[in-house]
Formats: sequence, C-alpha cells, structure tokens
Amino acid sequence: MYLVTAEEMRRLDRAAAEEAGVAGLVLMENAGAGAARIALELLRGPGRVAVLAGPGHNGGDGLVLARHLAGAGIEAEVFLFGQPRGIALENLRAAKGAGVAVHEGGEQAGRAQAADLIVDALLGTGLKGPPRGTMAAIISRVREWDRPVLALDVPSGLDADTGQVPGVCVRAQVTATFGLPKPGLYLYPGAAEVGEVRIVNISLPRTVIERYPPATRLLTPQLASGMLPDRPPWGHKGTFGHTVVVGGSRGFLGAAILAGLGALRAGSGLASVITPAPLDLEVTAAAPELMTLGVGDGGWPAEAGGWLDTVLARRPAALAVGPGMGADPGLTGLVAGILKRVSCPVVVDADALNALARLDPAELRSVLRPDVVLTPHPGEMARLTGLTVEAINADRIACARAAAGRWGVIVVLKGAGTVVALADGRAWLDPGGNPALATAGSGDVLTGVIAGLLAQGLAPERAAALGVHLHRRAGDLAGQEMGKAGVIARDLLSRLPAARAGLEAASTNSNAAR
Repeated sequence: MYLVTAEEMRRLDRAAAEEAGVAGLVLMENAGAGAARIALELLRGPGRVAVLAGPGHNGGDGLVLARHLAGAGIEAEVFLFGQPRGIALENLRAAKGAGVAVHEGGEQAGRAQAADLIVDALLGTGLKGPPRGTMAAIISRVREWDRPVLALDVPSGLDADTGQVPGVCVRAQVTATFGLPKPGLYLYPGAAEVGEVRIVNISLPRTVIERYPPATRLLTPQLASGMLPDRPPWGHKGTFGHTVVVGGSRGFLGAAILAGLGALRAGSGLASVITPAPLDLEVTAAAPELMTLGVGDGGWPAEAGGWLDTVLARRPAALAVGPGMGADPGLTGLVAGILKRVSCPVVVDADALNALARLDPAELRSVLRPDVVLTPHPGEMARLTGLTVEAINADRIACARAAAGRWGVIVVLKGAGTVVALADGRAWLDPGGNPALATAGSGDVLTGVIAGLLAQGLAPERAAALGVHLHRRAGDLAGQEMGKAGVIARDLLSRLPAARAGLEAASTNSNAAR
C-alpha cells in the first residue's frame, strides 16, 4: 500500500485529469460519496450531521458528502468557513440545489455542537504550519464539544506528510482518507488524533499510480508476508545461514546475547557471538545455543587482526556489529576496519553507530556500502548527522531517506513509526507505536532479527523491512498478553516465532484466496 505526500497526491490528481481523462470533479464526487457511506455507518440510523467546510477541495469533499447524506434522508447542515472556489464552488451550488442547509461565514457554527456526527472538511492535506484565526478557533471548539468526528482525508491541523501537529488539531473518531493514505496518519504525534483510518476508493486510475509511484509504502502484514524467506523441509542449520554478532563488553554483555538469540529466533540456522575474553564463557553459560569466540584480554583489541580471520573462516552469511560494545573511542578504528574487510551484509547498531559518528563525512562514506543496514534511534541519528533529535522527529521519513541517499546504505530509523529508507529514495513505514517495546534490549533483538534474515539470504532492504515488522508484531503479541508495561526483551524473543508464523498463515490464506 502506497503512502502519498500532499505533493505526490496533487501530481496524481493532475495526471488523472490530463492523462487519463478523469476530471477533478469526478474524483471529488467519489471522495464525498465514499465518505458519506462511512458517515451513514457511524450514524447507524437517523441523525443530524454538521459539516464544517473550508474553502478548498477538502470543503468541496464535505459538500458532496452533505448532498449524498441529504439524498439518503439524513439531516445535513454545512457551516462554511471561507468562500469556496473552483470545483468546490460547483459542489456548493449542487448542495444548495439538493436542499442542503448551508450557513455561510460560520456565525452559526455553534449549532454543530448538537449534531450526532461532525464532519471535519476544513483544511485537508494542504496545511503547512499551524491553523490560524477562525480556523484555529473552530478546531478548538470541536475538541471541546466532545462529539464523534469524521475527518476527511486528514484531521484539520495535522501535517499530512510528517504527522506533526504544529498547533491545534481536530481529534477524529474515524478518518476517511481519499485515494491513498497519507504518511502523517501513521506518524506520531498526529497518529494519536486520527482514530480509525478508512481508505476511500476515488477511482484514481491504477495506470496513473504505476506511472507516478509514490516513494513510500506502508509496511502491512500482506506486504511483509511476501518478503518471508523460504523454509524448505529438507533444510538444515547450514541452509539457513550463520549470523555472527560482534558485541558485548563488561556490564553490557546482555546486548550481544540478545542480538544472537534474536538471529536464531528469526530463523538463522547458526549464531555466534564474538566478544572480549573471558566474557565468551559467560555467553555460553547464559545461552548455550550460541557459539562464541573470545578476543583480546578483557577489552576490545584496537584492530581487527587475526581474530577476524578466524571469524571469517566460519563463513558468516551476515554480521551484526555494535550491541553492547561500549564507548571506548578506540572502537572507531575497529568498527571501520571490520566494515572494510568483511564481504557479507552487515547490520550496524548501537555503540558501533556512535563509533562511526566520530568519523568525518568522507571517511564515513568510504567504509559504507549498499549491503550495510544502519539501525539508529533518533539520538544515534543525531550524532551521525549533526541534526537535533527534534529536527529528526519533525520529519522522520525525509531524514531517513536523506541519510540513506547520502551514505548509500539502508537506514532503519527506529521509533513509533519506524522508517526503512533505501539509497534510491524508496522507503517503508511500519505503522503504530507500542510502549511494550520501550524496554532495554529491544533494539538489540531487532539487530539480531535483521541480521538473521540477512543470513537466510534475504536482500538487505527486505531483511530490514521484514525484521522491523516481525519485531513490532512480537511486541504487539507480548503487549496483548502481558500489558503495556513490564515486557522485557526476552519476552520479544519468545514471541518472534509466533509473529513469523502469523505472517506465514496470512500468506497461505492470501494465496488460497487467489
């Protein structure tokens, strides 16, 4: 499922009219009619609907909705905020002609408070910056009224591209989004205001979408299930790849263990943890499923010397570098040296990211390559890019996309609404936030999951996207069973197989349906 920015949607609308002959008036009619059907579902019988309409296309959608509701015998009133123009003006005339009561100027908008359903058709996707003046005032009143709200396209006050709420925002029970969903509906803080997202088919031609495909896709279960690696019945542990985790240090050994177990729980046939000696003995005691190699003497050696030759002799299919390695400045040269010498795909996380952040931009670019997956949280991304955490979270998709393009890698920007961005500008957004994942070691499990999928032969972009989705599904399962607080990283590990099995079942059912 594509996610479309406001600009991408405008381009698709233009192409629909100019290249496919589907006029804007037709698209608006379909949008308003589809939203009217949702309004009827929400009413569940007779009732009164108040449509708050702005002067642009969003208001035009609301006018079409009001006309269709009136035709269905529903009492629908429109309260206009601004003078409609273009095709919205045509639909104003049509609504009046159909007997819809239209109150211009918004002076009587207080009457909307008594409606059974309020329809927000004020601003739509064109908003940049906070609502002002009369618009801000009516949005504030809608929030105070505490009535069910159906928002058209996006709740007014929400940035459709970023999910930011720069001022006051409508809080919707349901958002009917038109044609294709918008990224801001799934990114926080705005995602908390949209309620249930319903996608309305407006007959946007498929040929137009294929000609001008949006750059971002929503990482749905259906999409993720198509990324699952094969699991042939004749396979053995060597078939499913060897994942090597380079990580751990005194006091932080658990991170490397969690990453190694994450790789196994994701389906990797073998997993090893490389860690400073004698900590390797503690790894064996804590997780006998993991192979180990102790290097150095109580700490990480300054260079990737003979011990890396030993690691490479084990023929790893994927490497994960960074979990729990520590903050020693000497790690910068070590991590850079590892990246230069290994030829298999690599996941770089945690302390290895902080080590790379100490390189100058040219050196950083020189040690990275297309099969490297970086998995920063916003703080680590800030250190890598020089941006503030606030700037990163203000436009998560754009930030991840820019970094992936600059470094020529895959970037997994973690958080509520994790973004997987590719160097060519494409991106996936995994929707939703889950406080059950806000626990120490959760990110280390994700690192292992992605590396384990790489070891099974998935292309790096698919391993990153599927890994993010599986990890979140495991968190969802743990949260459903145990609650939002108190889930620990080991709980995620135990639910990863069920998360994968759920996707496999969805894929089987989908194929059977076809």
